[in-house]
Parts: sequence; C-alpha cells; structure tokens
Amino acid sequence: MSDLQNKDETILEIYQFIVENFGQNIFTLPNFWDGDNCAIGLLRDCRLIYISTWDFRNEKNSNMRYYTEFEIVDAVTFETIRAYGIFENITRDDLIAKIKAFLEL
Repeated sequence: MSDLQNKDETILEIYQFIVENFGQNIFTLPNFWDGDNCAIGLLRDCRLIYISTWDFRNEKNSNMRYYTEFEIVDAVTFETIRAYGIFENITRDDLIAKIKAFLEL
C-alpha cells in the first residue's frame, strides 16, 4: 500500500475527490510511484490508473488539470497487457468520467 503522507497537495486533493466519488475501499494504492510526490496509482482488479499533477502542480484548484494513463495489467506481475488510454490536460470532472468508463470495461 502506498503511503500518501509524502504526496503533494494536488495528489491528496484528487485522491480525496476520487474517494468521494467511488468510495474508500474501491482501489488499492500500489507502491509503483512512491518516489514521485506528484503521482499516484490506483488499482482495481487488473485495471491500473496512473495520475500525475506534475505539469500542473502550480495551478489553482479551479484550473487544475491532470495527466492520466489507463492500463489492463497482469494480476501477478503487473506487466501491461493492454494500454487503454493516455489523457493529457484533463479536468477533474473529465478524470472522474474517464475512470468510470474504464471501470465499466
């Protein structure tokens, strides 16, 4: 489980918004990006979601944008089986909509 205490405020804010929209225990947080304070991974079943705020970390809340990647991964090795999508410069609401669509695959 990833440790959120060292994450940038932008990641903590989007994580909280995701929890508000999907619930507390729907995702696990893999340790893949522990060294990157502006990135987080969310894992549900074999669906991996990577979210980064690095390019937008100086934006104010209302202008915040995200970079995200969606992948189907192997349940044991976490190797990518199929890339689902890469989205740059998307809003918080667009991110939530894309997560919902990805989980419904």
